[in-house]
Formats: sequence, C-alpha cells, structure tokens
Amino acid sequence: MKEKFYIFLDFNGVLTNWKHSREMEKEKGISSFDSGDEINPVSVEALNFLIEKLEENFEVQLVFSSMKRLTSDYYDITFDMYKAGIKGSQLMGRTPVGKEKHRGKEIEAYVKNKNVKNFVIIDDEIGKIKEIYDIKDIIRTDLYDTGLTKKHVDEFLINHEQINQK
Repeated sequence: MKEKFYIFLDFNGVLTNWKHSREMEKEKGISSFDSGDEINPVSVEALNFLIEKLEENFEVQLVFSSMKRLTSDYYDITFDMYKAGIKGSQLMGRTPVGKEKHRGKEIEAYVKNKNVKNFVIIDDEIGKIKEIYDIKDIIRTDLYDTGLTKKHVDEFLINHEQINQK
C-alpha cells in the first residue's frame, strides 16, 4: 500500500490568474474572475504533471485550502476541476475554517487531524503559511501572470529528490 501525499490546493492564483482571465474576457466575453471556465489550461497541465509524478510512489490526495471553499459549493468546484481536465478531480477534503481565517493554521489543523506526513502547499499568498511551514513545502504561484506552471512543479520536484526515490 502506497503512502499518501497531500496537495493543499488554492484556486485563484493557482488554477486561475488575471492574465488568463483577461484573455478569456476578450476571447469569450467571460467577465467573472471566479468562473470555472477561466481555469488556465497551462496550470491544469502543470498540476496533472505533479499528480502523475507523485502517483509513481504515492497515493495522491487533493485537499482544497482556498478561500473559495467559503463562497462556492464543494461539488461545483469539483465539477469545474473535472471539466478542466484535472487528474483526480475528486477532492479528498478541504481544510477547516478557523476563526482567524489564517490559511497556515487551517492547513496545520488538517495535517494534525489526519496525521499527514507528505505534502505540498500550492498557493499564491504564502505570507501566513510560511509562518508555520518551511518554504520547501510550498509552491508559490503568481496570481497576476501565470498561476501554476510546470517550472514551479519542476523546481519543487528537484528540491524533493526523496519523492522520486520512494
């Protein structure tokens, strides 16, 4: 039985970004930044690449840590991810919502509750997260220009050689 590897996944700034959203506005007339149609295919490709690499040695679990979990239906988000082609689009969970709305502490609560040992946090806003977690366990993305890219994933994998040696 494979060990589990958790991907704590933000949405805006990871799967979507402003540059791609503006392109979609021009191309398709989509005006809502939160539209599932605006998930960037480049970011989907990068996330799928990460999942595939991790699945060589782990059972991958997607955990939704985005603030979007407070304003959007869990199943709608899962469906948007499925439509976008994200591998393993069935989210395995979401982080709890703390009174402080401190994403790092919310992830920490999930990690402690589920006894998580292997994980990566993918987010564009890492200020409070890096107060708790080592930067090597975080993939920082860019809300404005790119969202998640294969370059981000490659850098993470290079810095985590043990992932490839399990």
